[in-house]
Amino acid sequence: KQWYQRRVAITAGEEMKSLLNQVINNTKENASKATDPDHNTKPCSKSHVEEKPNAWNRSILYTDVLKNKNGSNIKQAEVDTLLIDNAILVDRTHFKEDGSAVFECSSKHDREVLKNKLAQNFPDVATKEAADLFPTISVSFITCKYSADDLKDIILKQNTQIKTQADSGEHFKILDIRSHKANEKRFQAVIRVSDKIRNVMRNNRDRVYVGNSSCPVFDRFHIQRCNICQRFNHYHKNCKADSPTCGYCAQHDHESTGCPNKENTQLRCCANCKDNKFNGVKNTHTAFDPECPSYKSAKDRLKHRFTPKNTKN
Repeated sequence: KQWYQRRVAITAGEEMKSLLNQVINNTKENASKATDPDHNTKPCSKSHVEEKPNAWNRSILYTDVLKNKNGSNIKQAEVDTLLIDNAILVDRTHFKEDGSAVFECSSKHDREVLKNKLAQNFPDVATKEAADLFPTISVSFITCKYSADDLKDIILKQNTQIKTQADSGEHFKILDIRSHKANEKRFQAVIRVSDKIRNVMRNNRDRVYVGNSSCPVFDRFHIQRCNICQRFNHYHKNCKADSPTCGYCAQHDHESTGCPNKENTQLRCCANCKDNKFNGVKNTHTAFDPECPSYKSAKDRLKHRFTPKNTKN
């Protein structure tokens, strides 16, 4: 029995030694390949390093009316050919009725290439890059009422990863601090942050340490709506409409504040839904109704811009 146990131990030792030698040889072989200049390996593409898909923002390019030098409209097929031939990645394209277009490019690199190619092929078409949007968040259930400066200091001190990003120049600005409607002893802060800081919070289970508690983080999606024309994505001070549109009845001869049909619910009509013509939806609501299909659609489009590409939602 003792002889058998010694023999098993010797055999196991020999097998272990052989396995270790094999591992050592493989390691040396891999190291020699890595240092061998003639070894056939593909270098890391620069674009793959610099052009990782932005986790939040899509790179948007607006164009003026798409027309050729002779004044004729550029066909959609011509634009598609330009995108395909130049390997430009576009997530979505909106061709408007007035002949202009909006391109949601996959990266800033793709947007820059598209901008240059449009200038080369259609020099009369003006383009404009959309400014990057920063995610806006709510940090809820804060136990004390802090000033904006104090709250920022507390968050940066207790959340070192956020502080590292903020110290490197990433955007972090507290916009507002208010009490909760349901509990006035608890507070929430509205904060605008950069993509990188938002991802740090997401990786921390959407929570931020503030004082004596861990506070949940929620995304905020605010849609601008003009009180004059009722359209989205701008306020009244930037409105270019020739005449007002009523938010109650969608008529163009008076503003919402002077609507004679304000109290008549049967004459309610949303100007945005009237133009969008949602199938199967009764247009019996105001333009500022939170359940408005046009408002929800605009909100979904904004969410689409801020939805991380590397997560499933």
